Amino acid sequence: MHRLLEEYLSQVAIQLQAIPAKQREEELREISQHLTNAAIVHHEIHRQDEDEAAIAAIGEFGPPNELAAEMLSAWRRGEKKASSRSLVGAILSTLACQSIGNSLYLPFLRSLGWPQHQDNIGAVAIYMLLWQFTATVLTGTVIGRLFPKRAIAATWVVAALQYLIVIISYHLSTLPPHEIAKAYLVHNFSAITSTLSTTLWIWLTIRWRDNRQRRGIAG
Repeated sequence: MHRLLEEYLSQVAIQLQAIPAKQREEELREISQHLTNAAIVHHEIHRQDEDEAAIAAIGEFGPPNELAAEMLSAWRRGEKKASSRSLVGAILSTLACQSIGNSLYLPFLRSLGWPQHQDNIGAVAIYMLLWQFTATVLTGTVIGRLFPKRAIAATWVVAALQYLIVIISYHLSTLPPHEIAKAYLVHNFSAITSTLSTTLWIWLTIRWRDNRQRRGIAG
């Protein structure tokens, strides 16, 4: 590649540091190909020497700062749209994973008569911990890999929705106040530990994914 084209690409690259490295390299590679093709056209068809052809090719793309600004603007628009879609997708995936866990969890609680009969609260607590571990691994792994940028936000949005549902359900309940308080305490403990453990598992999943990608790039 002509040195003028290399200098032009370098100036553009400096201003694209906000774009992730892999995507930035792909964008610069595409620009490089277009620049090279334009220079070849000017050199072979318009009979310009190599310097003139390179300058003409650069002129087609405009100043490097303007090209970089356009690329950054397009990237940010794409990121904003992708972010909105990924948050919705992460929330739906979280609900789906937790629904799978609830399909195993709720029938067991009903078989114990919870929350109407609270004599076996120890068994309920143990089962809740087992369910939380399963739900944490399932939910954290799925949304952490599919929606790494919005996984944690989706977890807390779903947790807030579930908390509101629990509050409403207990306010509508006909249980005695002391039984409602005990059930409410157990549910809150379960929700808090589940949300925190899922958040931690998502963070570990994302770190593991990023480390694998870095090793792949380095290799």
